[in-house]
Amino acid sequence: MIVLMRTRLLDRTTVPGRNVGLFARGRRHDDHRLASLLASDSDTVLVLRGPIVTSASTSARDLLGWEPSLCVGRTLSELMDDPESGGARAVIDALQDAAEAAGGHIATHRNLELTHVDGQTVWVDATIADLRHDPSVGGTIVTFHDVTERRSLEQRIHDAEYRDELTGVANRKMLRLLIDDALAQPQHIAVLLLDIDGFGDLNDVHGTTVGDAVLVQMATRLAESLRAGDHLARIGSDEFAVVITKLDPDDPARDAEEVADRVERALRPPMSVGTISLSTQVTFGISTHLQGDDATPDTLLATASTGLRQSRVNVERHPVGDAAG
Repeated sequence: MIVLMRTRLLDRTTVPGRNVGLFARGRRHDDHRLASLLASDSDTVLVLRGPIVTSASTSARDLLGWEPSLCVGRTLSELMDDPESGGARAVIDALQDAAEAAGGHIATHRNLELTHVDGQTVWVDATIADLRHDPSVGGTIVTFHDVTERRSLEQRIHDAEYRDELTGVANRKMLRLLIDDALAQPQHIAVLLLDIDGFGDLNDVHGTTVGDAVLVQMATRLAESLRAGDHLARIGSDEFAVVITKLDPDDPARDAEEVADRVERALRPPMSVGTISLSTQVTFGISTHLQGDDATPDTLLATASTGLRQSRVNVERHPVGDAAG
């Protein structure tokens, strides 16, 4: 009996040992899984318990500029927030909205904008997964996949399609979209066309390099002279267009003329290219659209072009020339 009792006692005393061993192996398995989640060298992985980051992958250093050890104990907002933009709040809200739409388990939100500690913009696809009930994680996993290069390529493709390569302003294709958008709003608008008198002679005398420099300076002056909400486009060699929005309801034509006057004043001072100082004169054509009238980008541009041609006939032309010294 004593032997049996001792045997049973020994058996009973080995149970806790086996449980501890199983628990330790389970913990090692859990730790291994968590470590594998954080081992990614491409995506940045953060583990959160509530709002606090408890673990971060080494790639956080490249994506956000934070050492992984310094991420721990901070909130997501502290790691991503730009005080000037409140970017982290937008990220968190977007992730929460995406998670709710997916039933709270896992969701992805694309093209989110983050700010690196050096101030550079970083674009990511972000995935949130609720693993609070998974013993190997016990928190929420947020994964950021860096798509900055892809976004940059998309932007370059977009710019090539909708931006003038020389001046950086909108091109003719973008102009049509801008007019369409303006026509869809409850407002009076106008389209102003202008070109440089004698621009071909400038290229002949001084060369296209000087001519291009004049166009760039002209685009800069035009953009700086416009009001908020107005849009500039280059639609020809020496031809620009301005979409004038939110005209005065009481006198839209006068309001459009005032914008044209501002543009003309901005272009009046001579333009300097190296040691060359050039004076320019521009010719205008304006088409005004009143809210409620039928109009399309084509009809507005056609009317403005007619006005431009009439101005060329009625106004004495002064080709581009060296400014009087």
